[in-house]
Amino acid sequence: MNFKKTSPNARGLITAWEGSIPTVYNDVAGLPTIGVGHLLSKSELSSGKIILNGTAVKYRNALTSQQIDVLLTKDLTPAEHII
Repeated sequence: MNFKKTSPNARGLITAWEGSIPTVYNDVAGLPTIGVGHLLSKSELSSGKIILNGTAVKYRNALTSQQIDVLLTKDLTPAEHII
């Protein structure tokens, strides 16, 4: 099954709207978030790691811009499959 990927322009708009923050911050609801609006799961919070491309990445000292981009792709994929 083919699905549409989010265009670079749309990704730019999402990033501009959400912001791109390499360290953990509390979103408007007070929930722990990182990157481009990635809500940290309980397992990510307890382990201090996010799985990116099959590799556990420690986020304590900040994510790189490349890691943030990979995380955004990971977060967008389920929505892309639905649309």
